[in-house]
Amino acid sequence: MNLRPPAPATLKKYGLSRELWYTVLDIQDGLCPVCGEPFTEERRPVIDHEHVKGYKKMSAEKRATFVRGLLHSYCNFRMIPKGMTTEKAYNVYTYLSEYDLRKIDD
Repeated sequence: MNLRPPAPATLKKYGLSRELWYTVLDIQDGLCPVCGEPFTEERRPVIDHEHVKGYKKMSAEKRATFVRGLLHSYCNFRMIPKGMTTEKAYNVYTYLSEYDLRKIDD
């Protein structure tokens, strides 16, 4: 995969090195974990991180611990909105699953 990493200032903002960014990309097999589609130059990955209080004042090493992975921009901003937690995601899953079961029963 020949994707360029983000600008050095962007990597610094999230506490990542180029090597760590490429490691995350490799771990994800070059795919967005939300939609399962590959990253391309046209659909580049963005860095997804947990929004925590005091993030900007943390050391680079500490900020890097809150990086969740790489996502497509749409998936990052629309599918995993700010404030999303595993509990909320589970509730969404349950809600949609219950609807699907009702559809099947009809």
